[in-house]
Amino acid sequence: MKTLRIFFPILLIALLGLSCSTHPELAQVTQLKLEERDEVKYVGEGSLEKRAGIYVLRLKGSPFMMGYQQGFLLRREIQQNVRRNIHYIMDRGRPDWVFASLKNIPEQYIEEAKGIAKGSGVRFEDLIGTDILQMGRIRSACSNFVALGKVTADGNLIHGRTFDWTVDEAFTNQVVIFRKPSNGSQFVGVAFPGSISVFSGVNSNMVSGAINMSFGEKGTLTDKSPNLPAEVFLRKIVQDSKDLENASKIAHSMNTRPTILIVADGTLNRALILEISLDFKRIRAPEDDYIICTNHYLTDLPKYQDKDMAGSFLRYEYYKNSIKKDYGKIDNLKAEELLRNYRENHVAYYKSIGSRSDVQHALIFQPAKKKLFITINRVTEFNFQEFDLKKDFNLRDRQL
Repeated sequence: MKTLRIFFPILLIALLGLSCSTHPELAQVTQLKLEERDEVKYVGEGSLEKRAGIYVLRLKGSPFMMGYQQGFLLRREIQQNVRRNIHYIMDRGRPDWVFASLKNIPEQYIEEAKGIAKGSGVRFEDLIGTDILQMGRIRSACSNFVALGKVTADGNLIHGRTFDWTVDEAFTNQVVIFRKPSNGSQFVGVAFPGSISVFSGVNSNMVSGAINMSFGEKGTLTDKSPNLPAEVFLRKIVQDSKDLENASKIAHSMNTRPTILIVADGTLNRALILEISLDFKRIRAPEDDYIICTNHYLTDLPKYQDKDMAGSFLRYEYYKNSIKKDYGKIDNLKAEELLRNYRENHVAYYKSIGSRSDVQHALIFQPAKKKLFITINRVTEFNFQEFDLKKDFNLRDRQL
């Protein structure tokens, strides 16, 4: 397999001190053995199972230990993911941007990446280079809505989310990952095998978060933006946020590329959107008990327009009109219907402009019921898998 050794000569010099071959936890992890019980694979305190075709990975421990568990249990999938993406990265990647981004990634996530590399047998520089650059590669067309108060059938918050991008064989193997880190909140997210990042996530404090790429004022994801990758930016928020105010403070303390962040707090029944450009951040609050974001800014941030933005406006209007139509009736089934009908309109529009965008994962979060519904990997039928977060996070009544 080609590696990034020749592709990232400057980066490799910086990475010489990041070798996992002498890590202090190495002796401990190399003693771990694979076990299998009731069709669930275990290594240490990590486990992997398959539910209706969806890989569900559960990790626990220090950053390096969680990384090793993921690398060991998803070794084949991680190697395949790196192999699929290496050619694109070598042909079109931005090594200077990768190098700059790497310096901004929190050390605990670098530690986790080292563990993934050790467990999977993939070289660290190949793994982290693939992870960062595939984030910048995605030209997505994602959508989110949060309904609450008078909009929902019971007054409680519902967060609906679709993650869409151009159909590509390189991105068809997402996994659901539950993490119980030694510091920070427990959380669940959707990501690619071997990734330290999160595209959509929910934590044990019933705070959910998701990101939509924005093409910014110059229609670019990465130019002039050596900041924290947006998917790592989101992970930091999901892992460390105790509530909505805390999430906002964390988001304002970091810089990322042009992005639209949505955060919902199921305990307080509140939500906000943070629109981020290269230079500014703007907050949007719900109006009429709902809030929507696609890929364009609605605040005073500079706007960018092309055919992708036209699709963003259409998606926004679809959700706005659909929510108004079902005002006061939104529940889990209505949310599922919204997402399903959205996909039909979405695929038809992008086909009409010669593109092949499709829904790659979708989720519905109902914090009052401690329920999360997820469907992933080229979603067509919207066969959601239900996760009981009270059970998955082992929440006691006094925590609820």
